[in-house]
Amino acid sequence: MKLITKFAGCLALLAAFTLASCEKEKLELNVVQVNGVTVTLTPQGGGETTSFTMSTPYTTEDGKVYGALKQDDIKLKPNTTYNATLTYFSDETGTRAEQNEIIKKEEKVYTVEYRKAQSNIDDMKAELAVVTTDKKADGSPLGLQATFTTGKAGIKTLHIDLKAEKRQGKSYMNGTVYNATFFIDVQN
Repeated sequence: MKLITKFAGCLALLAAFTLASCEKEKLELNVVQVNGVTVTLTPQGGGETTSFTMSTPYTTEDGKVYGALKQDDIKLKPNTTYNATLTYFSDETGTRAEQNEIIKKEEKVYTVEYRKAQSNIDDMKAELAVVTTDKKADGSPLGLQATFTTGKAGIKTLHIDLKAEKRQGKSYMNGTVYNATFFIDVQN
């Protein structure tokens, strides 16, 4: 009976230690402030560089509004490959500040995802392939640089999501920091 009592006491002590260590493991995900992105496209082999922006106003806790709502449509030529560079920014302080350096510095946390929306209208579907060209230290894609390759003319919707993900021990947090939706118009 003494052995069972000692064993139960050890289990209770172990459980208390485990719970205490789990409670100390708090995970915080402090994300970079972003309220817009500019996509800069340069045709491979030469041609005019163009930029397209999507942004939303940033409102401070005291009600001040910085930045403006802007949504450009991306216009591309068919059968062309473009080098793309994304520049994330914040108007949080009233002055536009690029956030790419923070995203690169914290590359273990951030990833850019490109998602093409599906369309039921075959005649309107533009052909568009997006391939991420920049990599994190571990070899996984970061997404601030990519190639956009067009095929036939048409219209396509492209979502560009800046995602954050953090793991610490058994804790895990993730989410979308900024979602930009661009309408791609591929035309001659």
